[in-house]
Amino acid sequence: MDEVNLRGAVFEALDVAWKENGYDQRRDDPEQVAIDLASYCSNLEDLSPERLLPHVRAWQEERR
Repeated sequence: MDEVNLRGAVFEALDVAWKENGYDQRRDDPEQVAIDLASYCSNLEDLSPERLLPHVRAWQEERR
C-alpha cells in the first residue's frame, strides 16, 4: 500500500472508530493508537505500528 492510500486508510479507520463506535483517539498516545490499528484493524493488521504512526499523528493534528 502506498503512503497516500495508507494515510487514507488510517484516517478512515480512526474516523469510523470515533464517529461510529465512540472511540475518541484524538488525544490518546499516538504510539498506542498505531499499535491498536496494527492489531485490530483488518485492513491495517499486516503493517507495522511504526509505518502507521506518522499517519496517526497527522490525523490527530487535523482533528484537534
